Order: sequence, then C-alpha cells, then structure tokens
Amino acid sequence: MAQKINVVQGDNNIKLVFNIKKDNIVEPILGAIIDLQFKNTVTGFIMKRKCVITESTSAECMYVLVSEDTQEVGGYQSELTINYINGTKITSLNPITLIIQPQVVEG
Repeated sequence: MAQKINVVQGDNNIKLVFNIKKDNIVEPILGAIIDLQFKNTVTGFIMKRKCVITESTSAECMYVLVSEDTQEVGGYQSELTINYINGTKITSLNPITLIIQPQVVEG
C-alpha cells in the first residue's frame, strides 16, 4: 500500500525521498535518470518531474515539492521510473499517494 503524504494547497519545500528496490533488493542508481509523475485521480491532470540522486549506492533519490506542484487540490497517484545508462528501465507504481487539501484561510 502506498504511503500517503498530506499537504495543503500552496505548500512547498516538502522533501519526498525514495529508495529504489527491485524484488526487495537495493538497486544502485549511479548515472540513472529518475522521472516522477503524479496523476490526479479525478481530473487526470499529470505532473512530470525529475528526481535528484542523493545517495547512488543505497539507491536514494529525492524530489522537493514547490508551490507550483501543490496548486491543484485532489488525490494524486504516483509513478517512479528509473532509466539506467545501459538502457534498463524499472518502474515503481504508486510509491506514494499525494493528497493536496484546500487552504482553509486565504492568505
């Protein structure tokens, strides 16, 4: 089951950290390009972002949410795709579910 991350519309600087594993084994990511996508489960709106490798040998990567990412309220499923330099591609479906809640008070 995907981990749920709850944020409020307009929130930013929220670090999303991922550890890449295949069959429960750490999959080193040195030189890989890691794409992160979010899809709104109601509207179908898709956000495509790039993760930064923070520790290649332990297969850790991160994406930091900016306020632009949290503008559209709703639930988002995620997909993480790791593209290795040798052409191998590994996809992780729904490692997290992002829930963007509306602001209660407009600033």
